[in-house]
Amino acid sequence: MLGTLFLIPVTLGDCNLDDILPKKNIETTNTLTQFIAENAKDARAFLKKCNYPDITKAEFALINKHTEAKELL
Repeated sequence: MLGTLFLIPVTLGDCNLDDILPKKNIETTNTLTQFIAENAKDARAFLKKCNYPDITKAEFALINKHTEAKELL
């Protein structure tokens, strides 16, 4: 099954998302259910800033320095 990968930049530190991200990015983020992130806690915090409708429906795949190459296949 093919899908679409959206690369959505996240902010560093505490700031107003409306000052940094286009509204379309935030709207698109709020329609997604699957996310690839380095850290789930930070990803959830970002989604909360975006007023994500239901954080319990968000699924996270983590890719970070502890991810083994075989997990990426």
